[in-house]
Amino acid sequence: MPLSTSHVVTFKRTVILTVAVWLAFAASIFAAQAVDDVEPRNTIALLIGVSEYDNEIGLADLRGPANDVRLMRDVLTERGVSDIRVLADGVQHDGKPSSLPTRNAILGALEQLATDATDGTLVMITMSGHGTQQRDVSGDEADGRDEVFLPADTARSEPGSGTIPNAIIDDELGRAVSAIRRKGADVWLIVDSCHSGSALRAGGTRTAARFVDPSQLGVSLTGQGARPAKDPFVAPNDENLPGGLMAFYSAQSDELAREVDFAAEGDAGDENNWYGLFTSRLAMRLRQGGAVSYGQMFQAVQQDMRDAKLPGVARLQTPLWEGTMIDATVLGGRGRAVRQFAVNGDRVAAGRLHGVLPGTVVALVADAAADASASIGAAQVEEAGATTAY
Repeated sequence: MPLSTSHVVTFKRTVILTVAVWLAFAASIFAAQAVDDVEPRNTIALLIGVSEYDNEIGLADLRGPANDVRLMRDVLTERGVSDIRVLADGVQHDGKPSSLPTRNAILGALEQLATDATDGTLVMITMSGHGTQQRDVSGDEADGRDEVFLPADTARSEPGSGTIPNAIIDDELGRAVSAIRRKGADVWLIVDSCHSGSALRAGGTRTAARFVDPSQLGVSLTGQGARPAKDPFVAPNDENLPGGLMAFYSAQSDELAREVDFAAEGDAGDENNWYGLFTSRLAMRLRQGGAVSYGQMFQAVQQDMRDAKLPGVARLQTPLWEGTMIDATVLGGRGRAVRQFAVNGDRVAAGRLHGVLPGTVVALVADAAADASASIGAAQVEEAGATTAY
């Protein structure tokens, strides 16, 4: 017998609606929303971490990027990825120091990915370091600002130029990603840096922002408009390219991306305990394995970033995503990936447009990355509009 609305309301916290294989009336819906079993994909990973900057020009060092790279490298190795390339200061890779993550080294590594990628390859790129903005030089930004990632050889701007020497702008990153996708390869890009012009929130003693005020590098943005909310970092996505795109960004445009000291109370001060908040949560989810969609992974990471045990200010950071692969399986692992939607009381954030119809039986799970086997109950859809169901 289907559960009544009152049963659903008794769940006091937000849970996730997962379309499950055992749905009573939804075999066709499951077929549309699930991803068939797939073999593990040929994957190339490029891990970029910039921790050390030129302090004499006002750029403070970071403590987390090198640890982000080590952590992600270990997790990907556990997941069977063998082609891992590293550009990170202070990191040993393949028995020798990694090359420094300078502008030329980063752009060269991205170009090499386009050379090496083939049709069907998954290319994973992670970028941890400082971010900021500068004046738009191409005229394609509505707000007159380019978002930039700061390599190790970032220099101070010449008076009046409005641009930061050696910075990598969003247009350049977008072109590099598009070149890889033209080969038929899919790209999963993860950017854990600030690329906001609004330093709105102060950090605590156990958190630090991955943001540099443009004025510290001699760039004045006076007269430039505020950046539109949720504007992606990468240049506009060309959906006509043969390869797909999944991009995760660690913070909204008006927020700061944080790195956090994860040491126990009283043990603070060891740089080995600092990690990017977003990267650390993502790595832990990847380590769990299993076949989950990018959408499930993203929502699970977002949940984890609200962990009450983390320094409170860090939870003011909200990630965002863009791309064409939200329902694909992360890393192409075996198994099925299913869509999930948030449930608040008796309201489901999905409707007829998503294939959720009256009579659909659904599994309720407490974690965004869980599958139907971890359900805490079941419910049946009684009413369904275009984008909302009850």
